[in-house]
Amino acid sequence: MKREHRLAQVLEIVHSQGSVAVEEVAGILNVSAATIRRDFDTLAKRQLVSRTHGGAVSTGNSIGLPINIKQQKLTPSNS
Repeated sequence: MKREHRLAQVLEIVHSQGSVAVEEVAGILNVSAATIRRDFDTLAKRQLVSRTHGGAVSTGNSIGLPINIKQQKLTPSNS
């Protein structure tokens, strides 16, 4: 699974549940907890989720946005 595709899935899970634990998302996506921690950190830097101890919560920043806008927010900037 490509990283940006996984990030989109992680973001969808967080926003659909409101808050999630690292282990829960790792189990759903069948990846390591370390991978999900890095994904949460990436999404937090992009201000799409907020990190918590052991998980992440939805910031609401991408709820209701069309999928093409969400994908643009997930794509790293060239700066």
